[in-house]
Amino acid sequence: MYDMSVPGIKMKAENEGDRRGHKRSSHSATQKKGRGKQVMPSLQSSELTEQLTSGSYSCMVCCDRVRDRDAVWSCKECHHVFHLGCIGKWAAAPASLVSEKEPSEGWRCPACQNPSDVVPTVYKCYCGKLINPRPRARGELTVPHSCGELCGRSLARNPLSSCQHKCQLLCHPGPCPPCPVTVNRSCPCGRQKYQVRCSKGEELPSCGSECGRRLKCGRHHCTQSCHSGSCGDCTMMLTQHCHCGRSHREVVCGETGEEGEEERYGCSLVCGRELNCGNHLCELSCHPAPCPPCPLLPAHVTACPCGATPLSALLSPDQSRTSCLDPVPTCNRSCGRVLPCSTKAEPHFCPAGCHEGPCPRCEKSRLVRCRCGRGSTRVECQNLEGIGDFVCDKPCNKMKSCGRHRCNTRCCMDANHQCTLVCGKRLRCGIHNCMEQCHRGHCEQCWEYSYEELTCHCGAEILYPPLPCGTRPPTCKRVCARMHSCDHNVFHSCHNEEECPPCTVLTVKMCMGEHEKRYNIPCHIADVSCGMPCGKDLPCGRHKCLKLCHRGACTDSLAQQCRQPCQTPRKYCSHVCGETCHVGSECPDIPCKAEVVLTCKCGRMKERVLCGASSSGIMQQAFHKILSKDLGAKIRDLQSGHSVSLGRVSLASLSRDKDSLDCDEVCAQIERNRTLAEALGITSPVLDPLESPLPKYPSTLLDQARRDTAVAASLEEELKSFVDSVMKSQGPGDQARRHKFQPMANHERRMVHELAPHYGCDSLSYDSEPLRHVTVSTKKCRAKFPTLSLMKMLDKERLKVATPTPVNLPSERGSSPGKISGPLEIERTKTPAVREPVTDYFADNLS
Repeated sequence: MYDMSVPGIKMKAENEGDRRGHKRSSHSATQKKGRGKQVMPSLQSSELTEQLTSGSYSCMVCCDRVRDRDAVWSCKECHHVFHLGCIGKWAAAPASLVSEKEPSEGWRCPACQNPSDVVPTVYKCYCGKLINPRPRARGELTVPHSCGELCGRSLARNPLSSCQHKCQLLCHPGPCPPCPVTVNRSCPCGRQKYQVRCSKGEELPSCGSECGRRLKCGRHHCTQSCHSGSCGDCTMMLTQHCHCGRSHREVVCGETGEEGEEERYGCSLVCGRELNCGNHLCELSCHPAPCPPCPLLPAHVTACPCGATPLSALLSPDQSRTSCLDPVPTCNRSCGRVLPCSTKAEPHFCPAGCHEGPCPRCEKSRLVRCRCGRGSTRVECQNLEGIGDFVCDKPCNKMKSCGRHRCNTRCCMDANHQCTLVCGKRLRCGIHNCMEQCHRGHCEQCWEYSYEELTCHCGAEILYPPLPCGTRPPTCKRVCARMHSCDHNVFHSCHNEEECPPCTVLTVKMCMGEHEKRYNIPCHIADVSCGMPCGKDLPCGRHKCLKLCHRGACTDSLAQQCRQPCQTPRKYCSHVCGETCHVGSECPDIPCKAEVVLTCKCGRMKERVLCGASSSGIMQQAFHKILSKDLGAKIRDLQSGHSVSLGRVSLASLSRDKDSLDCDEVCAQIERNRTLAEALGITSPVLDPLESPLPKYPSTLLDQARRDTAVAASLEEELKSFVDSVMKSQGPGDQARRHKFQPMANHERRMVHELAPHYGCDSLSYDSEPLRHVTVSTKKCRAKFPTLSLMKMLDKERLKVATPTPVNLPSERGSSPGKISGPLEIERTKTPAVREPVTDYFADNLS
């Protein structure tokens, strides 16, 4: 069995699967540099040899097995073996190109992605010496696709290696083994020699002696122990003098320059050495010798000090300068030299006349920008030397490197905006805070360690120090050993939390009000309510607690006062007092607020009024108040256009001696209708026209229903079924329910919209033609049926057209023959040509 952790090596199970006919691709043993870990070359070579010899190796391109007679190609980097034709097709495919924009950059190996410029077209052995090697004969023990001779490939691992030996194995697949030759090599300083394998490389252990190699400065030698690599810069301290010899300083030797450079520097003093003219001193800053020639020599001065006029125009031939001490003539022009305070945007020139020596101070001002570049101010040029860097008052609004704080520095010049505050966030341990500089992302783990043992609560499990801060106690699988409030068996494990999980054993407990026992109650539930009223006597002694079964006092107030209504019968009526419980005092003498129902003699009229029973004075005021309220309601009805009865609106009707209402004209009208119906044999007429008013259907709905009666009947029947199902439903009354009609024409949808309000429904149209349909919605509390359906109203219209002339009935009050007095009067019509059978004359009033 092979090591399954080695990438790129085919396992024994894979080989057995290939022998059974499964096609598997082989993986590379040697990855490209930087891709995973490297595998021993000898191990990869032996694995490739075994798989190629047994015929179980497969090409990664076509996933077919590589046979002895197939032309193959082997990658020089990962040593994968491919069919020569497969690798040619792969190299020509666009997916294998290093860059699709630049095909000339080459193609990539399918296994290691190593780029190559040349597409292989020749079948060679592994070592490359033989072209088209012969297939292996039957029973021959050589490796397939091998030439059978010595490999001869170089064993150097990289071009910089000093190994010059060749591989002595027979031509083989995979990488060559490391060089086994023993050679003599020196330590880094060269004083000691060792016998090592050539494949070990150039790195050898230190001999421990002083290095002694010359440093970069060229003056000193390395004093470190024998080491590899560069010795570094020289750290010796030197005393360096300036060029003029008036100052010196201490510097590190490695900072003075390479070997051969002069150990001097330029100070800030004026040179002051005598020039070659012998009359003037050098005015330059400290510099290496020699000093430049005198700038006032006649050969160097050819014009006036401002340079605008040549000396030949200012001096006559007999007045030429012969020495550097001779004055330089000036012209009558202004100097015009650029002053040191000038800038490209704002140049200043010397306003004085042509003169020798330095120019006078500038009297102008210049715009000076602050160091951050966002602010500016104007400063006189004479004060520029002492002002230094101008600082504006604008705060920096950029975020610092932590991403949490803003810079807020005045006139900030920092480009990185590094945050210098302490992070202070709580670490994962939950104990310490982060003391690092304020940063982005998560804080590092807590570096504090504990050197005490950490145990579980029962002490059975132990973690030994050192332990990182925040380490949780070990997990213990033993049963919790703590003291519990109940005697039931403990089923939970040992834990580190302060409180144990609640006990869930089912028990029998008495309810809080001690009304009954409750079964199957978890042990941890202390307060159990049976859901029945408490029933305990309140402190007043007259009432019992109406709260549901509860714990504690029945009254919430500090005074322990009962808040239930008093049930004592009143003195002037049979109703109870109704005021808040008032133990120890009589019931207040105020008008009774209970509602009573007053009816007329025939029972048609009903009115709910306040009882108002009290002593005489208070009762009279209460009745006046009731009268005013009733009058206001009647006036509002009159203003709305409704008919009202004013028979009750009088003090006499509200007197205490009268407990009923007086019948009005409608009552008399109903009584006449009833008497007439009995005389005519009508069984169930509608006697009161005010109780069942006829619905007012729109004229457009009636016209459309007359033209298309079948469709109108179908739509109304469907709407009736929906409303009936809503009214019979068991759900809450405020829950909306919807019904969707099938797509229909525009005039049919209008019929549904006009018919829906009479059934207490809302209607909306959805979708576009030809799928536009109507959806009606209603609630149980809103659903209703009209007193007369649309179809019945149409039937009544047809009956009216076919109604014959009624017979003359005797007038009840001496009215003329042919007319019945009262609300059921029927107008005489012309006698039709054909006599029809007698019909029900009161059908118009039936719903």
